[in-house]
Amino acid sequence: CELYNPIEERESDLLDQLKNLCKAIKERKLWPVIAVIAFLSSVFLFYWIDYVGPKAKDFVLAETNMNNEEAQYVIGEIYAGDVIEQQIPVDVDIYGIGFSFATYERVNSCTISIEVYDENDICLFTKNLSAEELKDNAFYDFIFDEKIRPADTDFIRVIITSPDGEPGNAITLYSSLQEEVPGRILYVNEEGTSTNLTFRLLGNQKYSILGWMFFSFYLISVSLVLLVYLFMIKKVPLEKVFIIAAVLLGIISNAVFPPKAIPDEAAHINTAYHYSNLLLGKGSSESEGTLYMRQGDAEIFKALKADPVKDTYWEISEQNDLFMSEEERQLIPVDAKIVDTTFTQYIFPIIGLTIARIFHIQTIPALYLGRFFNLACYIFFIYWAIRKTPVAKLAFFVAGLLPMAVHVAASFSYDASTIGISFLFIGWMLALIYQKEPVKKADVIICSCLAFFLPQNKLVYTVLIGLCFLIAKEKWSGFRKIKTCALWIGLSLSGLLLSYSGRIIDRFNREAESWHPSKGAMTYSFSWVLENFWEALQMGVRTLVETGSWYWQTMIGSSLSWLNVPVHGYLILVLTICLFLSVFPIKEKNEVLVARKQKIWISVILFCGIVLIILSMLTWTNVGSDLFQGVQGRYFLPILPLFLLMFRGKGIILEKHVPTVIAVTTVTVTAFAFLESFSYIIQR
Repeated sequence: CELYNPIEERESDLLDQLKNLCKAIKERKLWPVIAVIAFLSSVFLFYWIDYVGPKAKDFVLAETNMNNEEAQYVIGEIYAGDVIEQQIPVDVDIYGIGFSFATYERVNSCTISIEVYDENDICLFTKNLSAEELKDNAFYDFIFDEKIRPADTDFIRVIITSPDGEPGNAITLYSSLQEEVPGRILYVNEEGTSTNLTFRLLGNQKYSILGWMFFSFYLISVSLVLLVYLFMIKKVPLEKVFIIAAVLLGIISNAVFPPKAIPDEAAHINTAYHYSNLLLGKGSSESEGTLYMRQGDAEIFKALKADPVKDTYWEISEQNDLFMSEEERQLIPVDAKIVDTTFTQYIFPIIGLTIARIFHIQTIPALYLGRFFNLACYIFFIYWAIRKTPVAKLAFFVAGLLPMAVHVAASFSYDASTIGISFLFIGWMLALIYQKEPVKKADVIICSCLAFFLPQNKLVYTVLIGLCFLIAKEKWSGFRKIKTCALWIGLSLSGLLLSYSGRIIDRFNREAESWHPSKGAMTYSFSWVLENFWEALQMGVRTLVETGSWYWQTMIGSSLSWLNVPVHGYLILVLTICLFLSVFPIKEKNEVLVARKQKIWISVILFCGIVLIILSMLTWTNVGSDLFQGVQGRYFLPILPLFLLMFRGKGIILEKHVPTVIAVTTVTVTAFAFLESFSYIIQR
């Protein structure tokens, strides 16, 4: 007889379970998403090892006023025999010290020696390193073997030498003039100076918040890919899939790009705050250039940076209080730039900000609440655009989840409502053009509202009203086509005049070449275009030819934040492919095709829109420039779905599984773009 072996039985059970799991995965078609998640995990691991992990282990600056981070001068090349000695008082526990080096834009091979002594001339730390490890005009941090405490010494002496430094193979240190601090002295070759080295003292805590943020991004990204894939194969309506994707990507974007990190967001926040004051009955005494803010808001808002660095994430994480004290809630006047426009562009962030102020919520959570309300506004409009349009739903989905679109939607920028309203108007017009049902009263009312609000953020998008002329005459049962279209055009012009009447008159009244105070230079005006039409036309064509690809790439998101956070070109290429594939019909579905005559009219609308977008930045173009300046790629996002329709035809038919691939690829690449942005920001 055979002996009973419990180990073999357990192994057999385990194998059966694995077989059943593989069978279930195969039956439910989960292999593709598992492969995507595996790829996603490998990319995250790469970024952790090469970028995020090392920064998460860095020490945070010590909480002391001894730091001297301003770099003004260099002390000169450090040669063999030179001795640089910086004396620094010790008033907190110090775990390391960093100095700002300059390499003269070359790779040096000399040796740098650093020694740290206490008040009794006892050596506490010593290290030699090759100058090849130093980056030009950057800090290099030295981590001590043991922390230095105030109880052990009143001050430290840091001695820096270069035993083999010589002309052409030497480095230098930055220094600066600072207010005099007792005990903080710089000696160069035993001679006292009036400056101090540029240095920073490191405290006991590390940037662990970066690691937690990165891990959270990974979990959200994996959840996003899995949910989008499962919803797509379960044939969940695309507009509902968009809600999940936009919310999760918006959370990541909000974390990666802190308040003020989006173009002009400081002005948008000030404007929303101004209207919040009016809503709360606290804005009657405000004058031009002055805004009343809660004292706590003014202090923190001033400290926030438009160009975030890894310290920004740390500082935000240290804002632990949820509610403001009574003293912090006192209103104080601050100098602030407010956007000259109506409140309609900021309705949602105003509501979020006002709710936060009513409940006395602190600055950072209040700003994020306003941002999430703006994101909700964006999601609402795109949701209905996808749901309403009978043609190219996937194109609206992909365009609405581009990195540039999501990262401006998850901010205070009025671009969120601009893009959303434009998408919804295009989607509703397409429904009226291609659906069999006649135009109803509700359609007229809704399109009238959209037409009124359409130009209030950017007047150039008024051209989208032209889509109403593509609606067949027989669909206007109970309505007269010409009168209704005239109504929409009139409402659009009314909204335009409500927001821009003063600026339009000002721009037409300006001389052909006049002084622009914001740019501090002579710029063109609309009068110049009328007087030099042929030259302006040539200039416009030249602008599109030379900068068209840059417009396209930045519209997708090749440069985020203030166009200073780059995203890899491969990601932009993949999203470009997704955009063009998304507009094609799907096999075995009753897809609508765009007729040639309709494409001609759409091309006219697009041409007018592009011309107006370029001309809208005319006053930002310096006199004598060969190209129109000031135009950014994101200005073309509101007309992107209409542009994609120009490529829709029956020549390419997508297989039924391709939309799932496009949707999963879009959310994955956008998540990668935000991950890459985060990795770039923490290196600054």
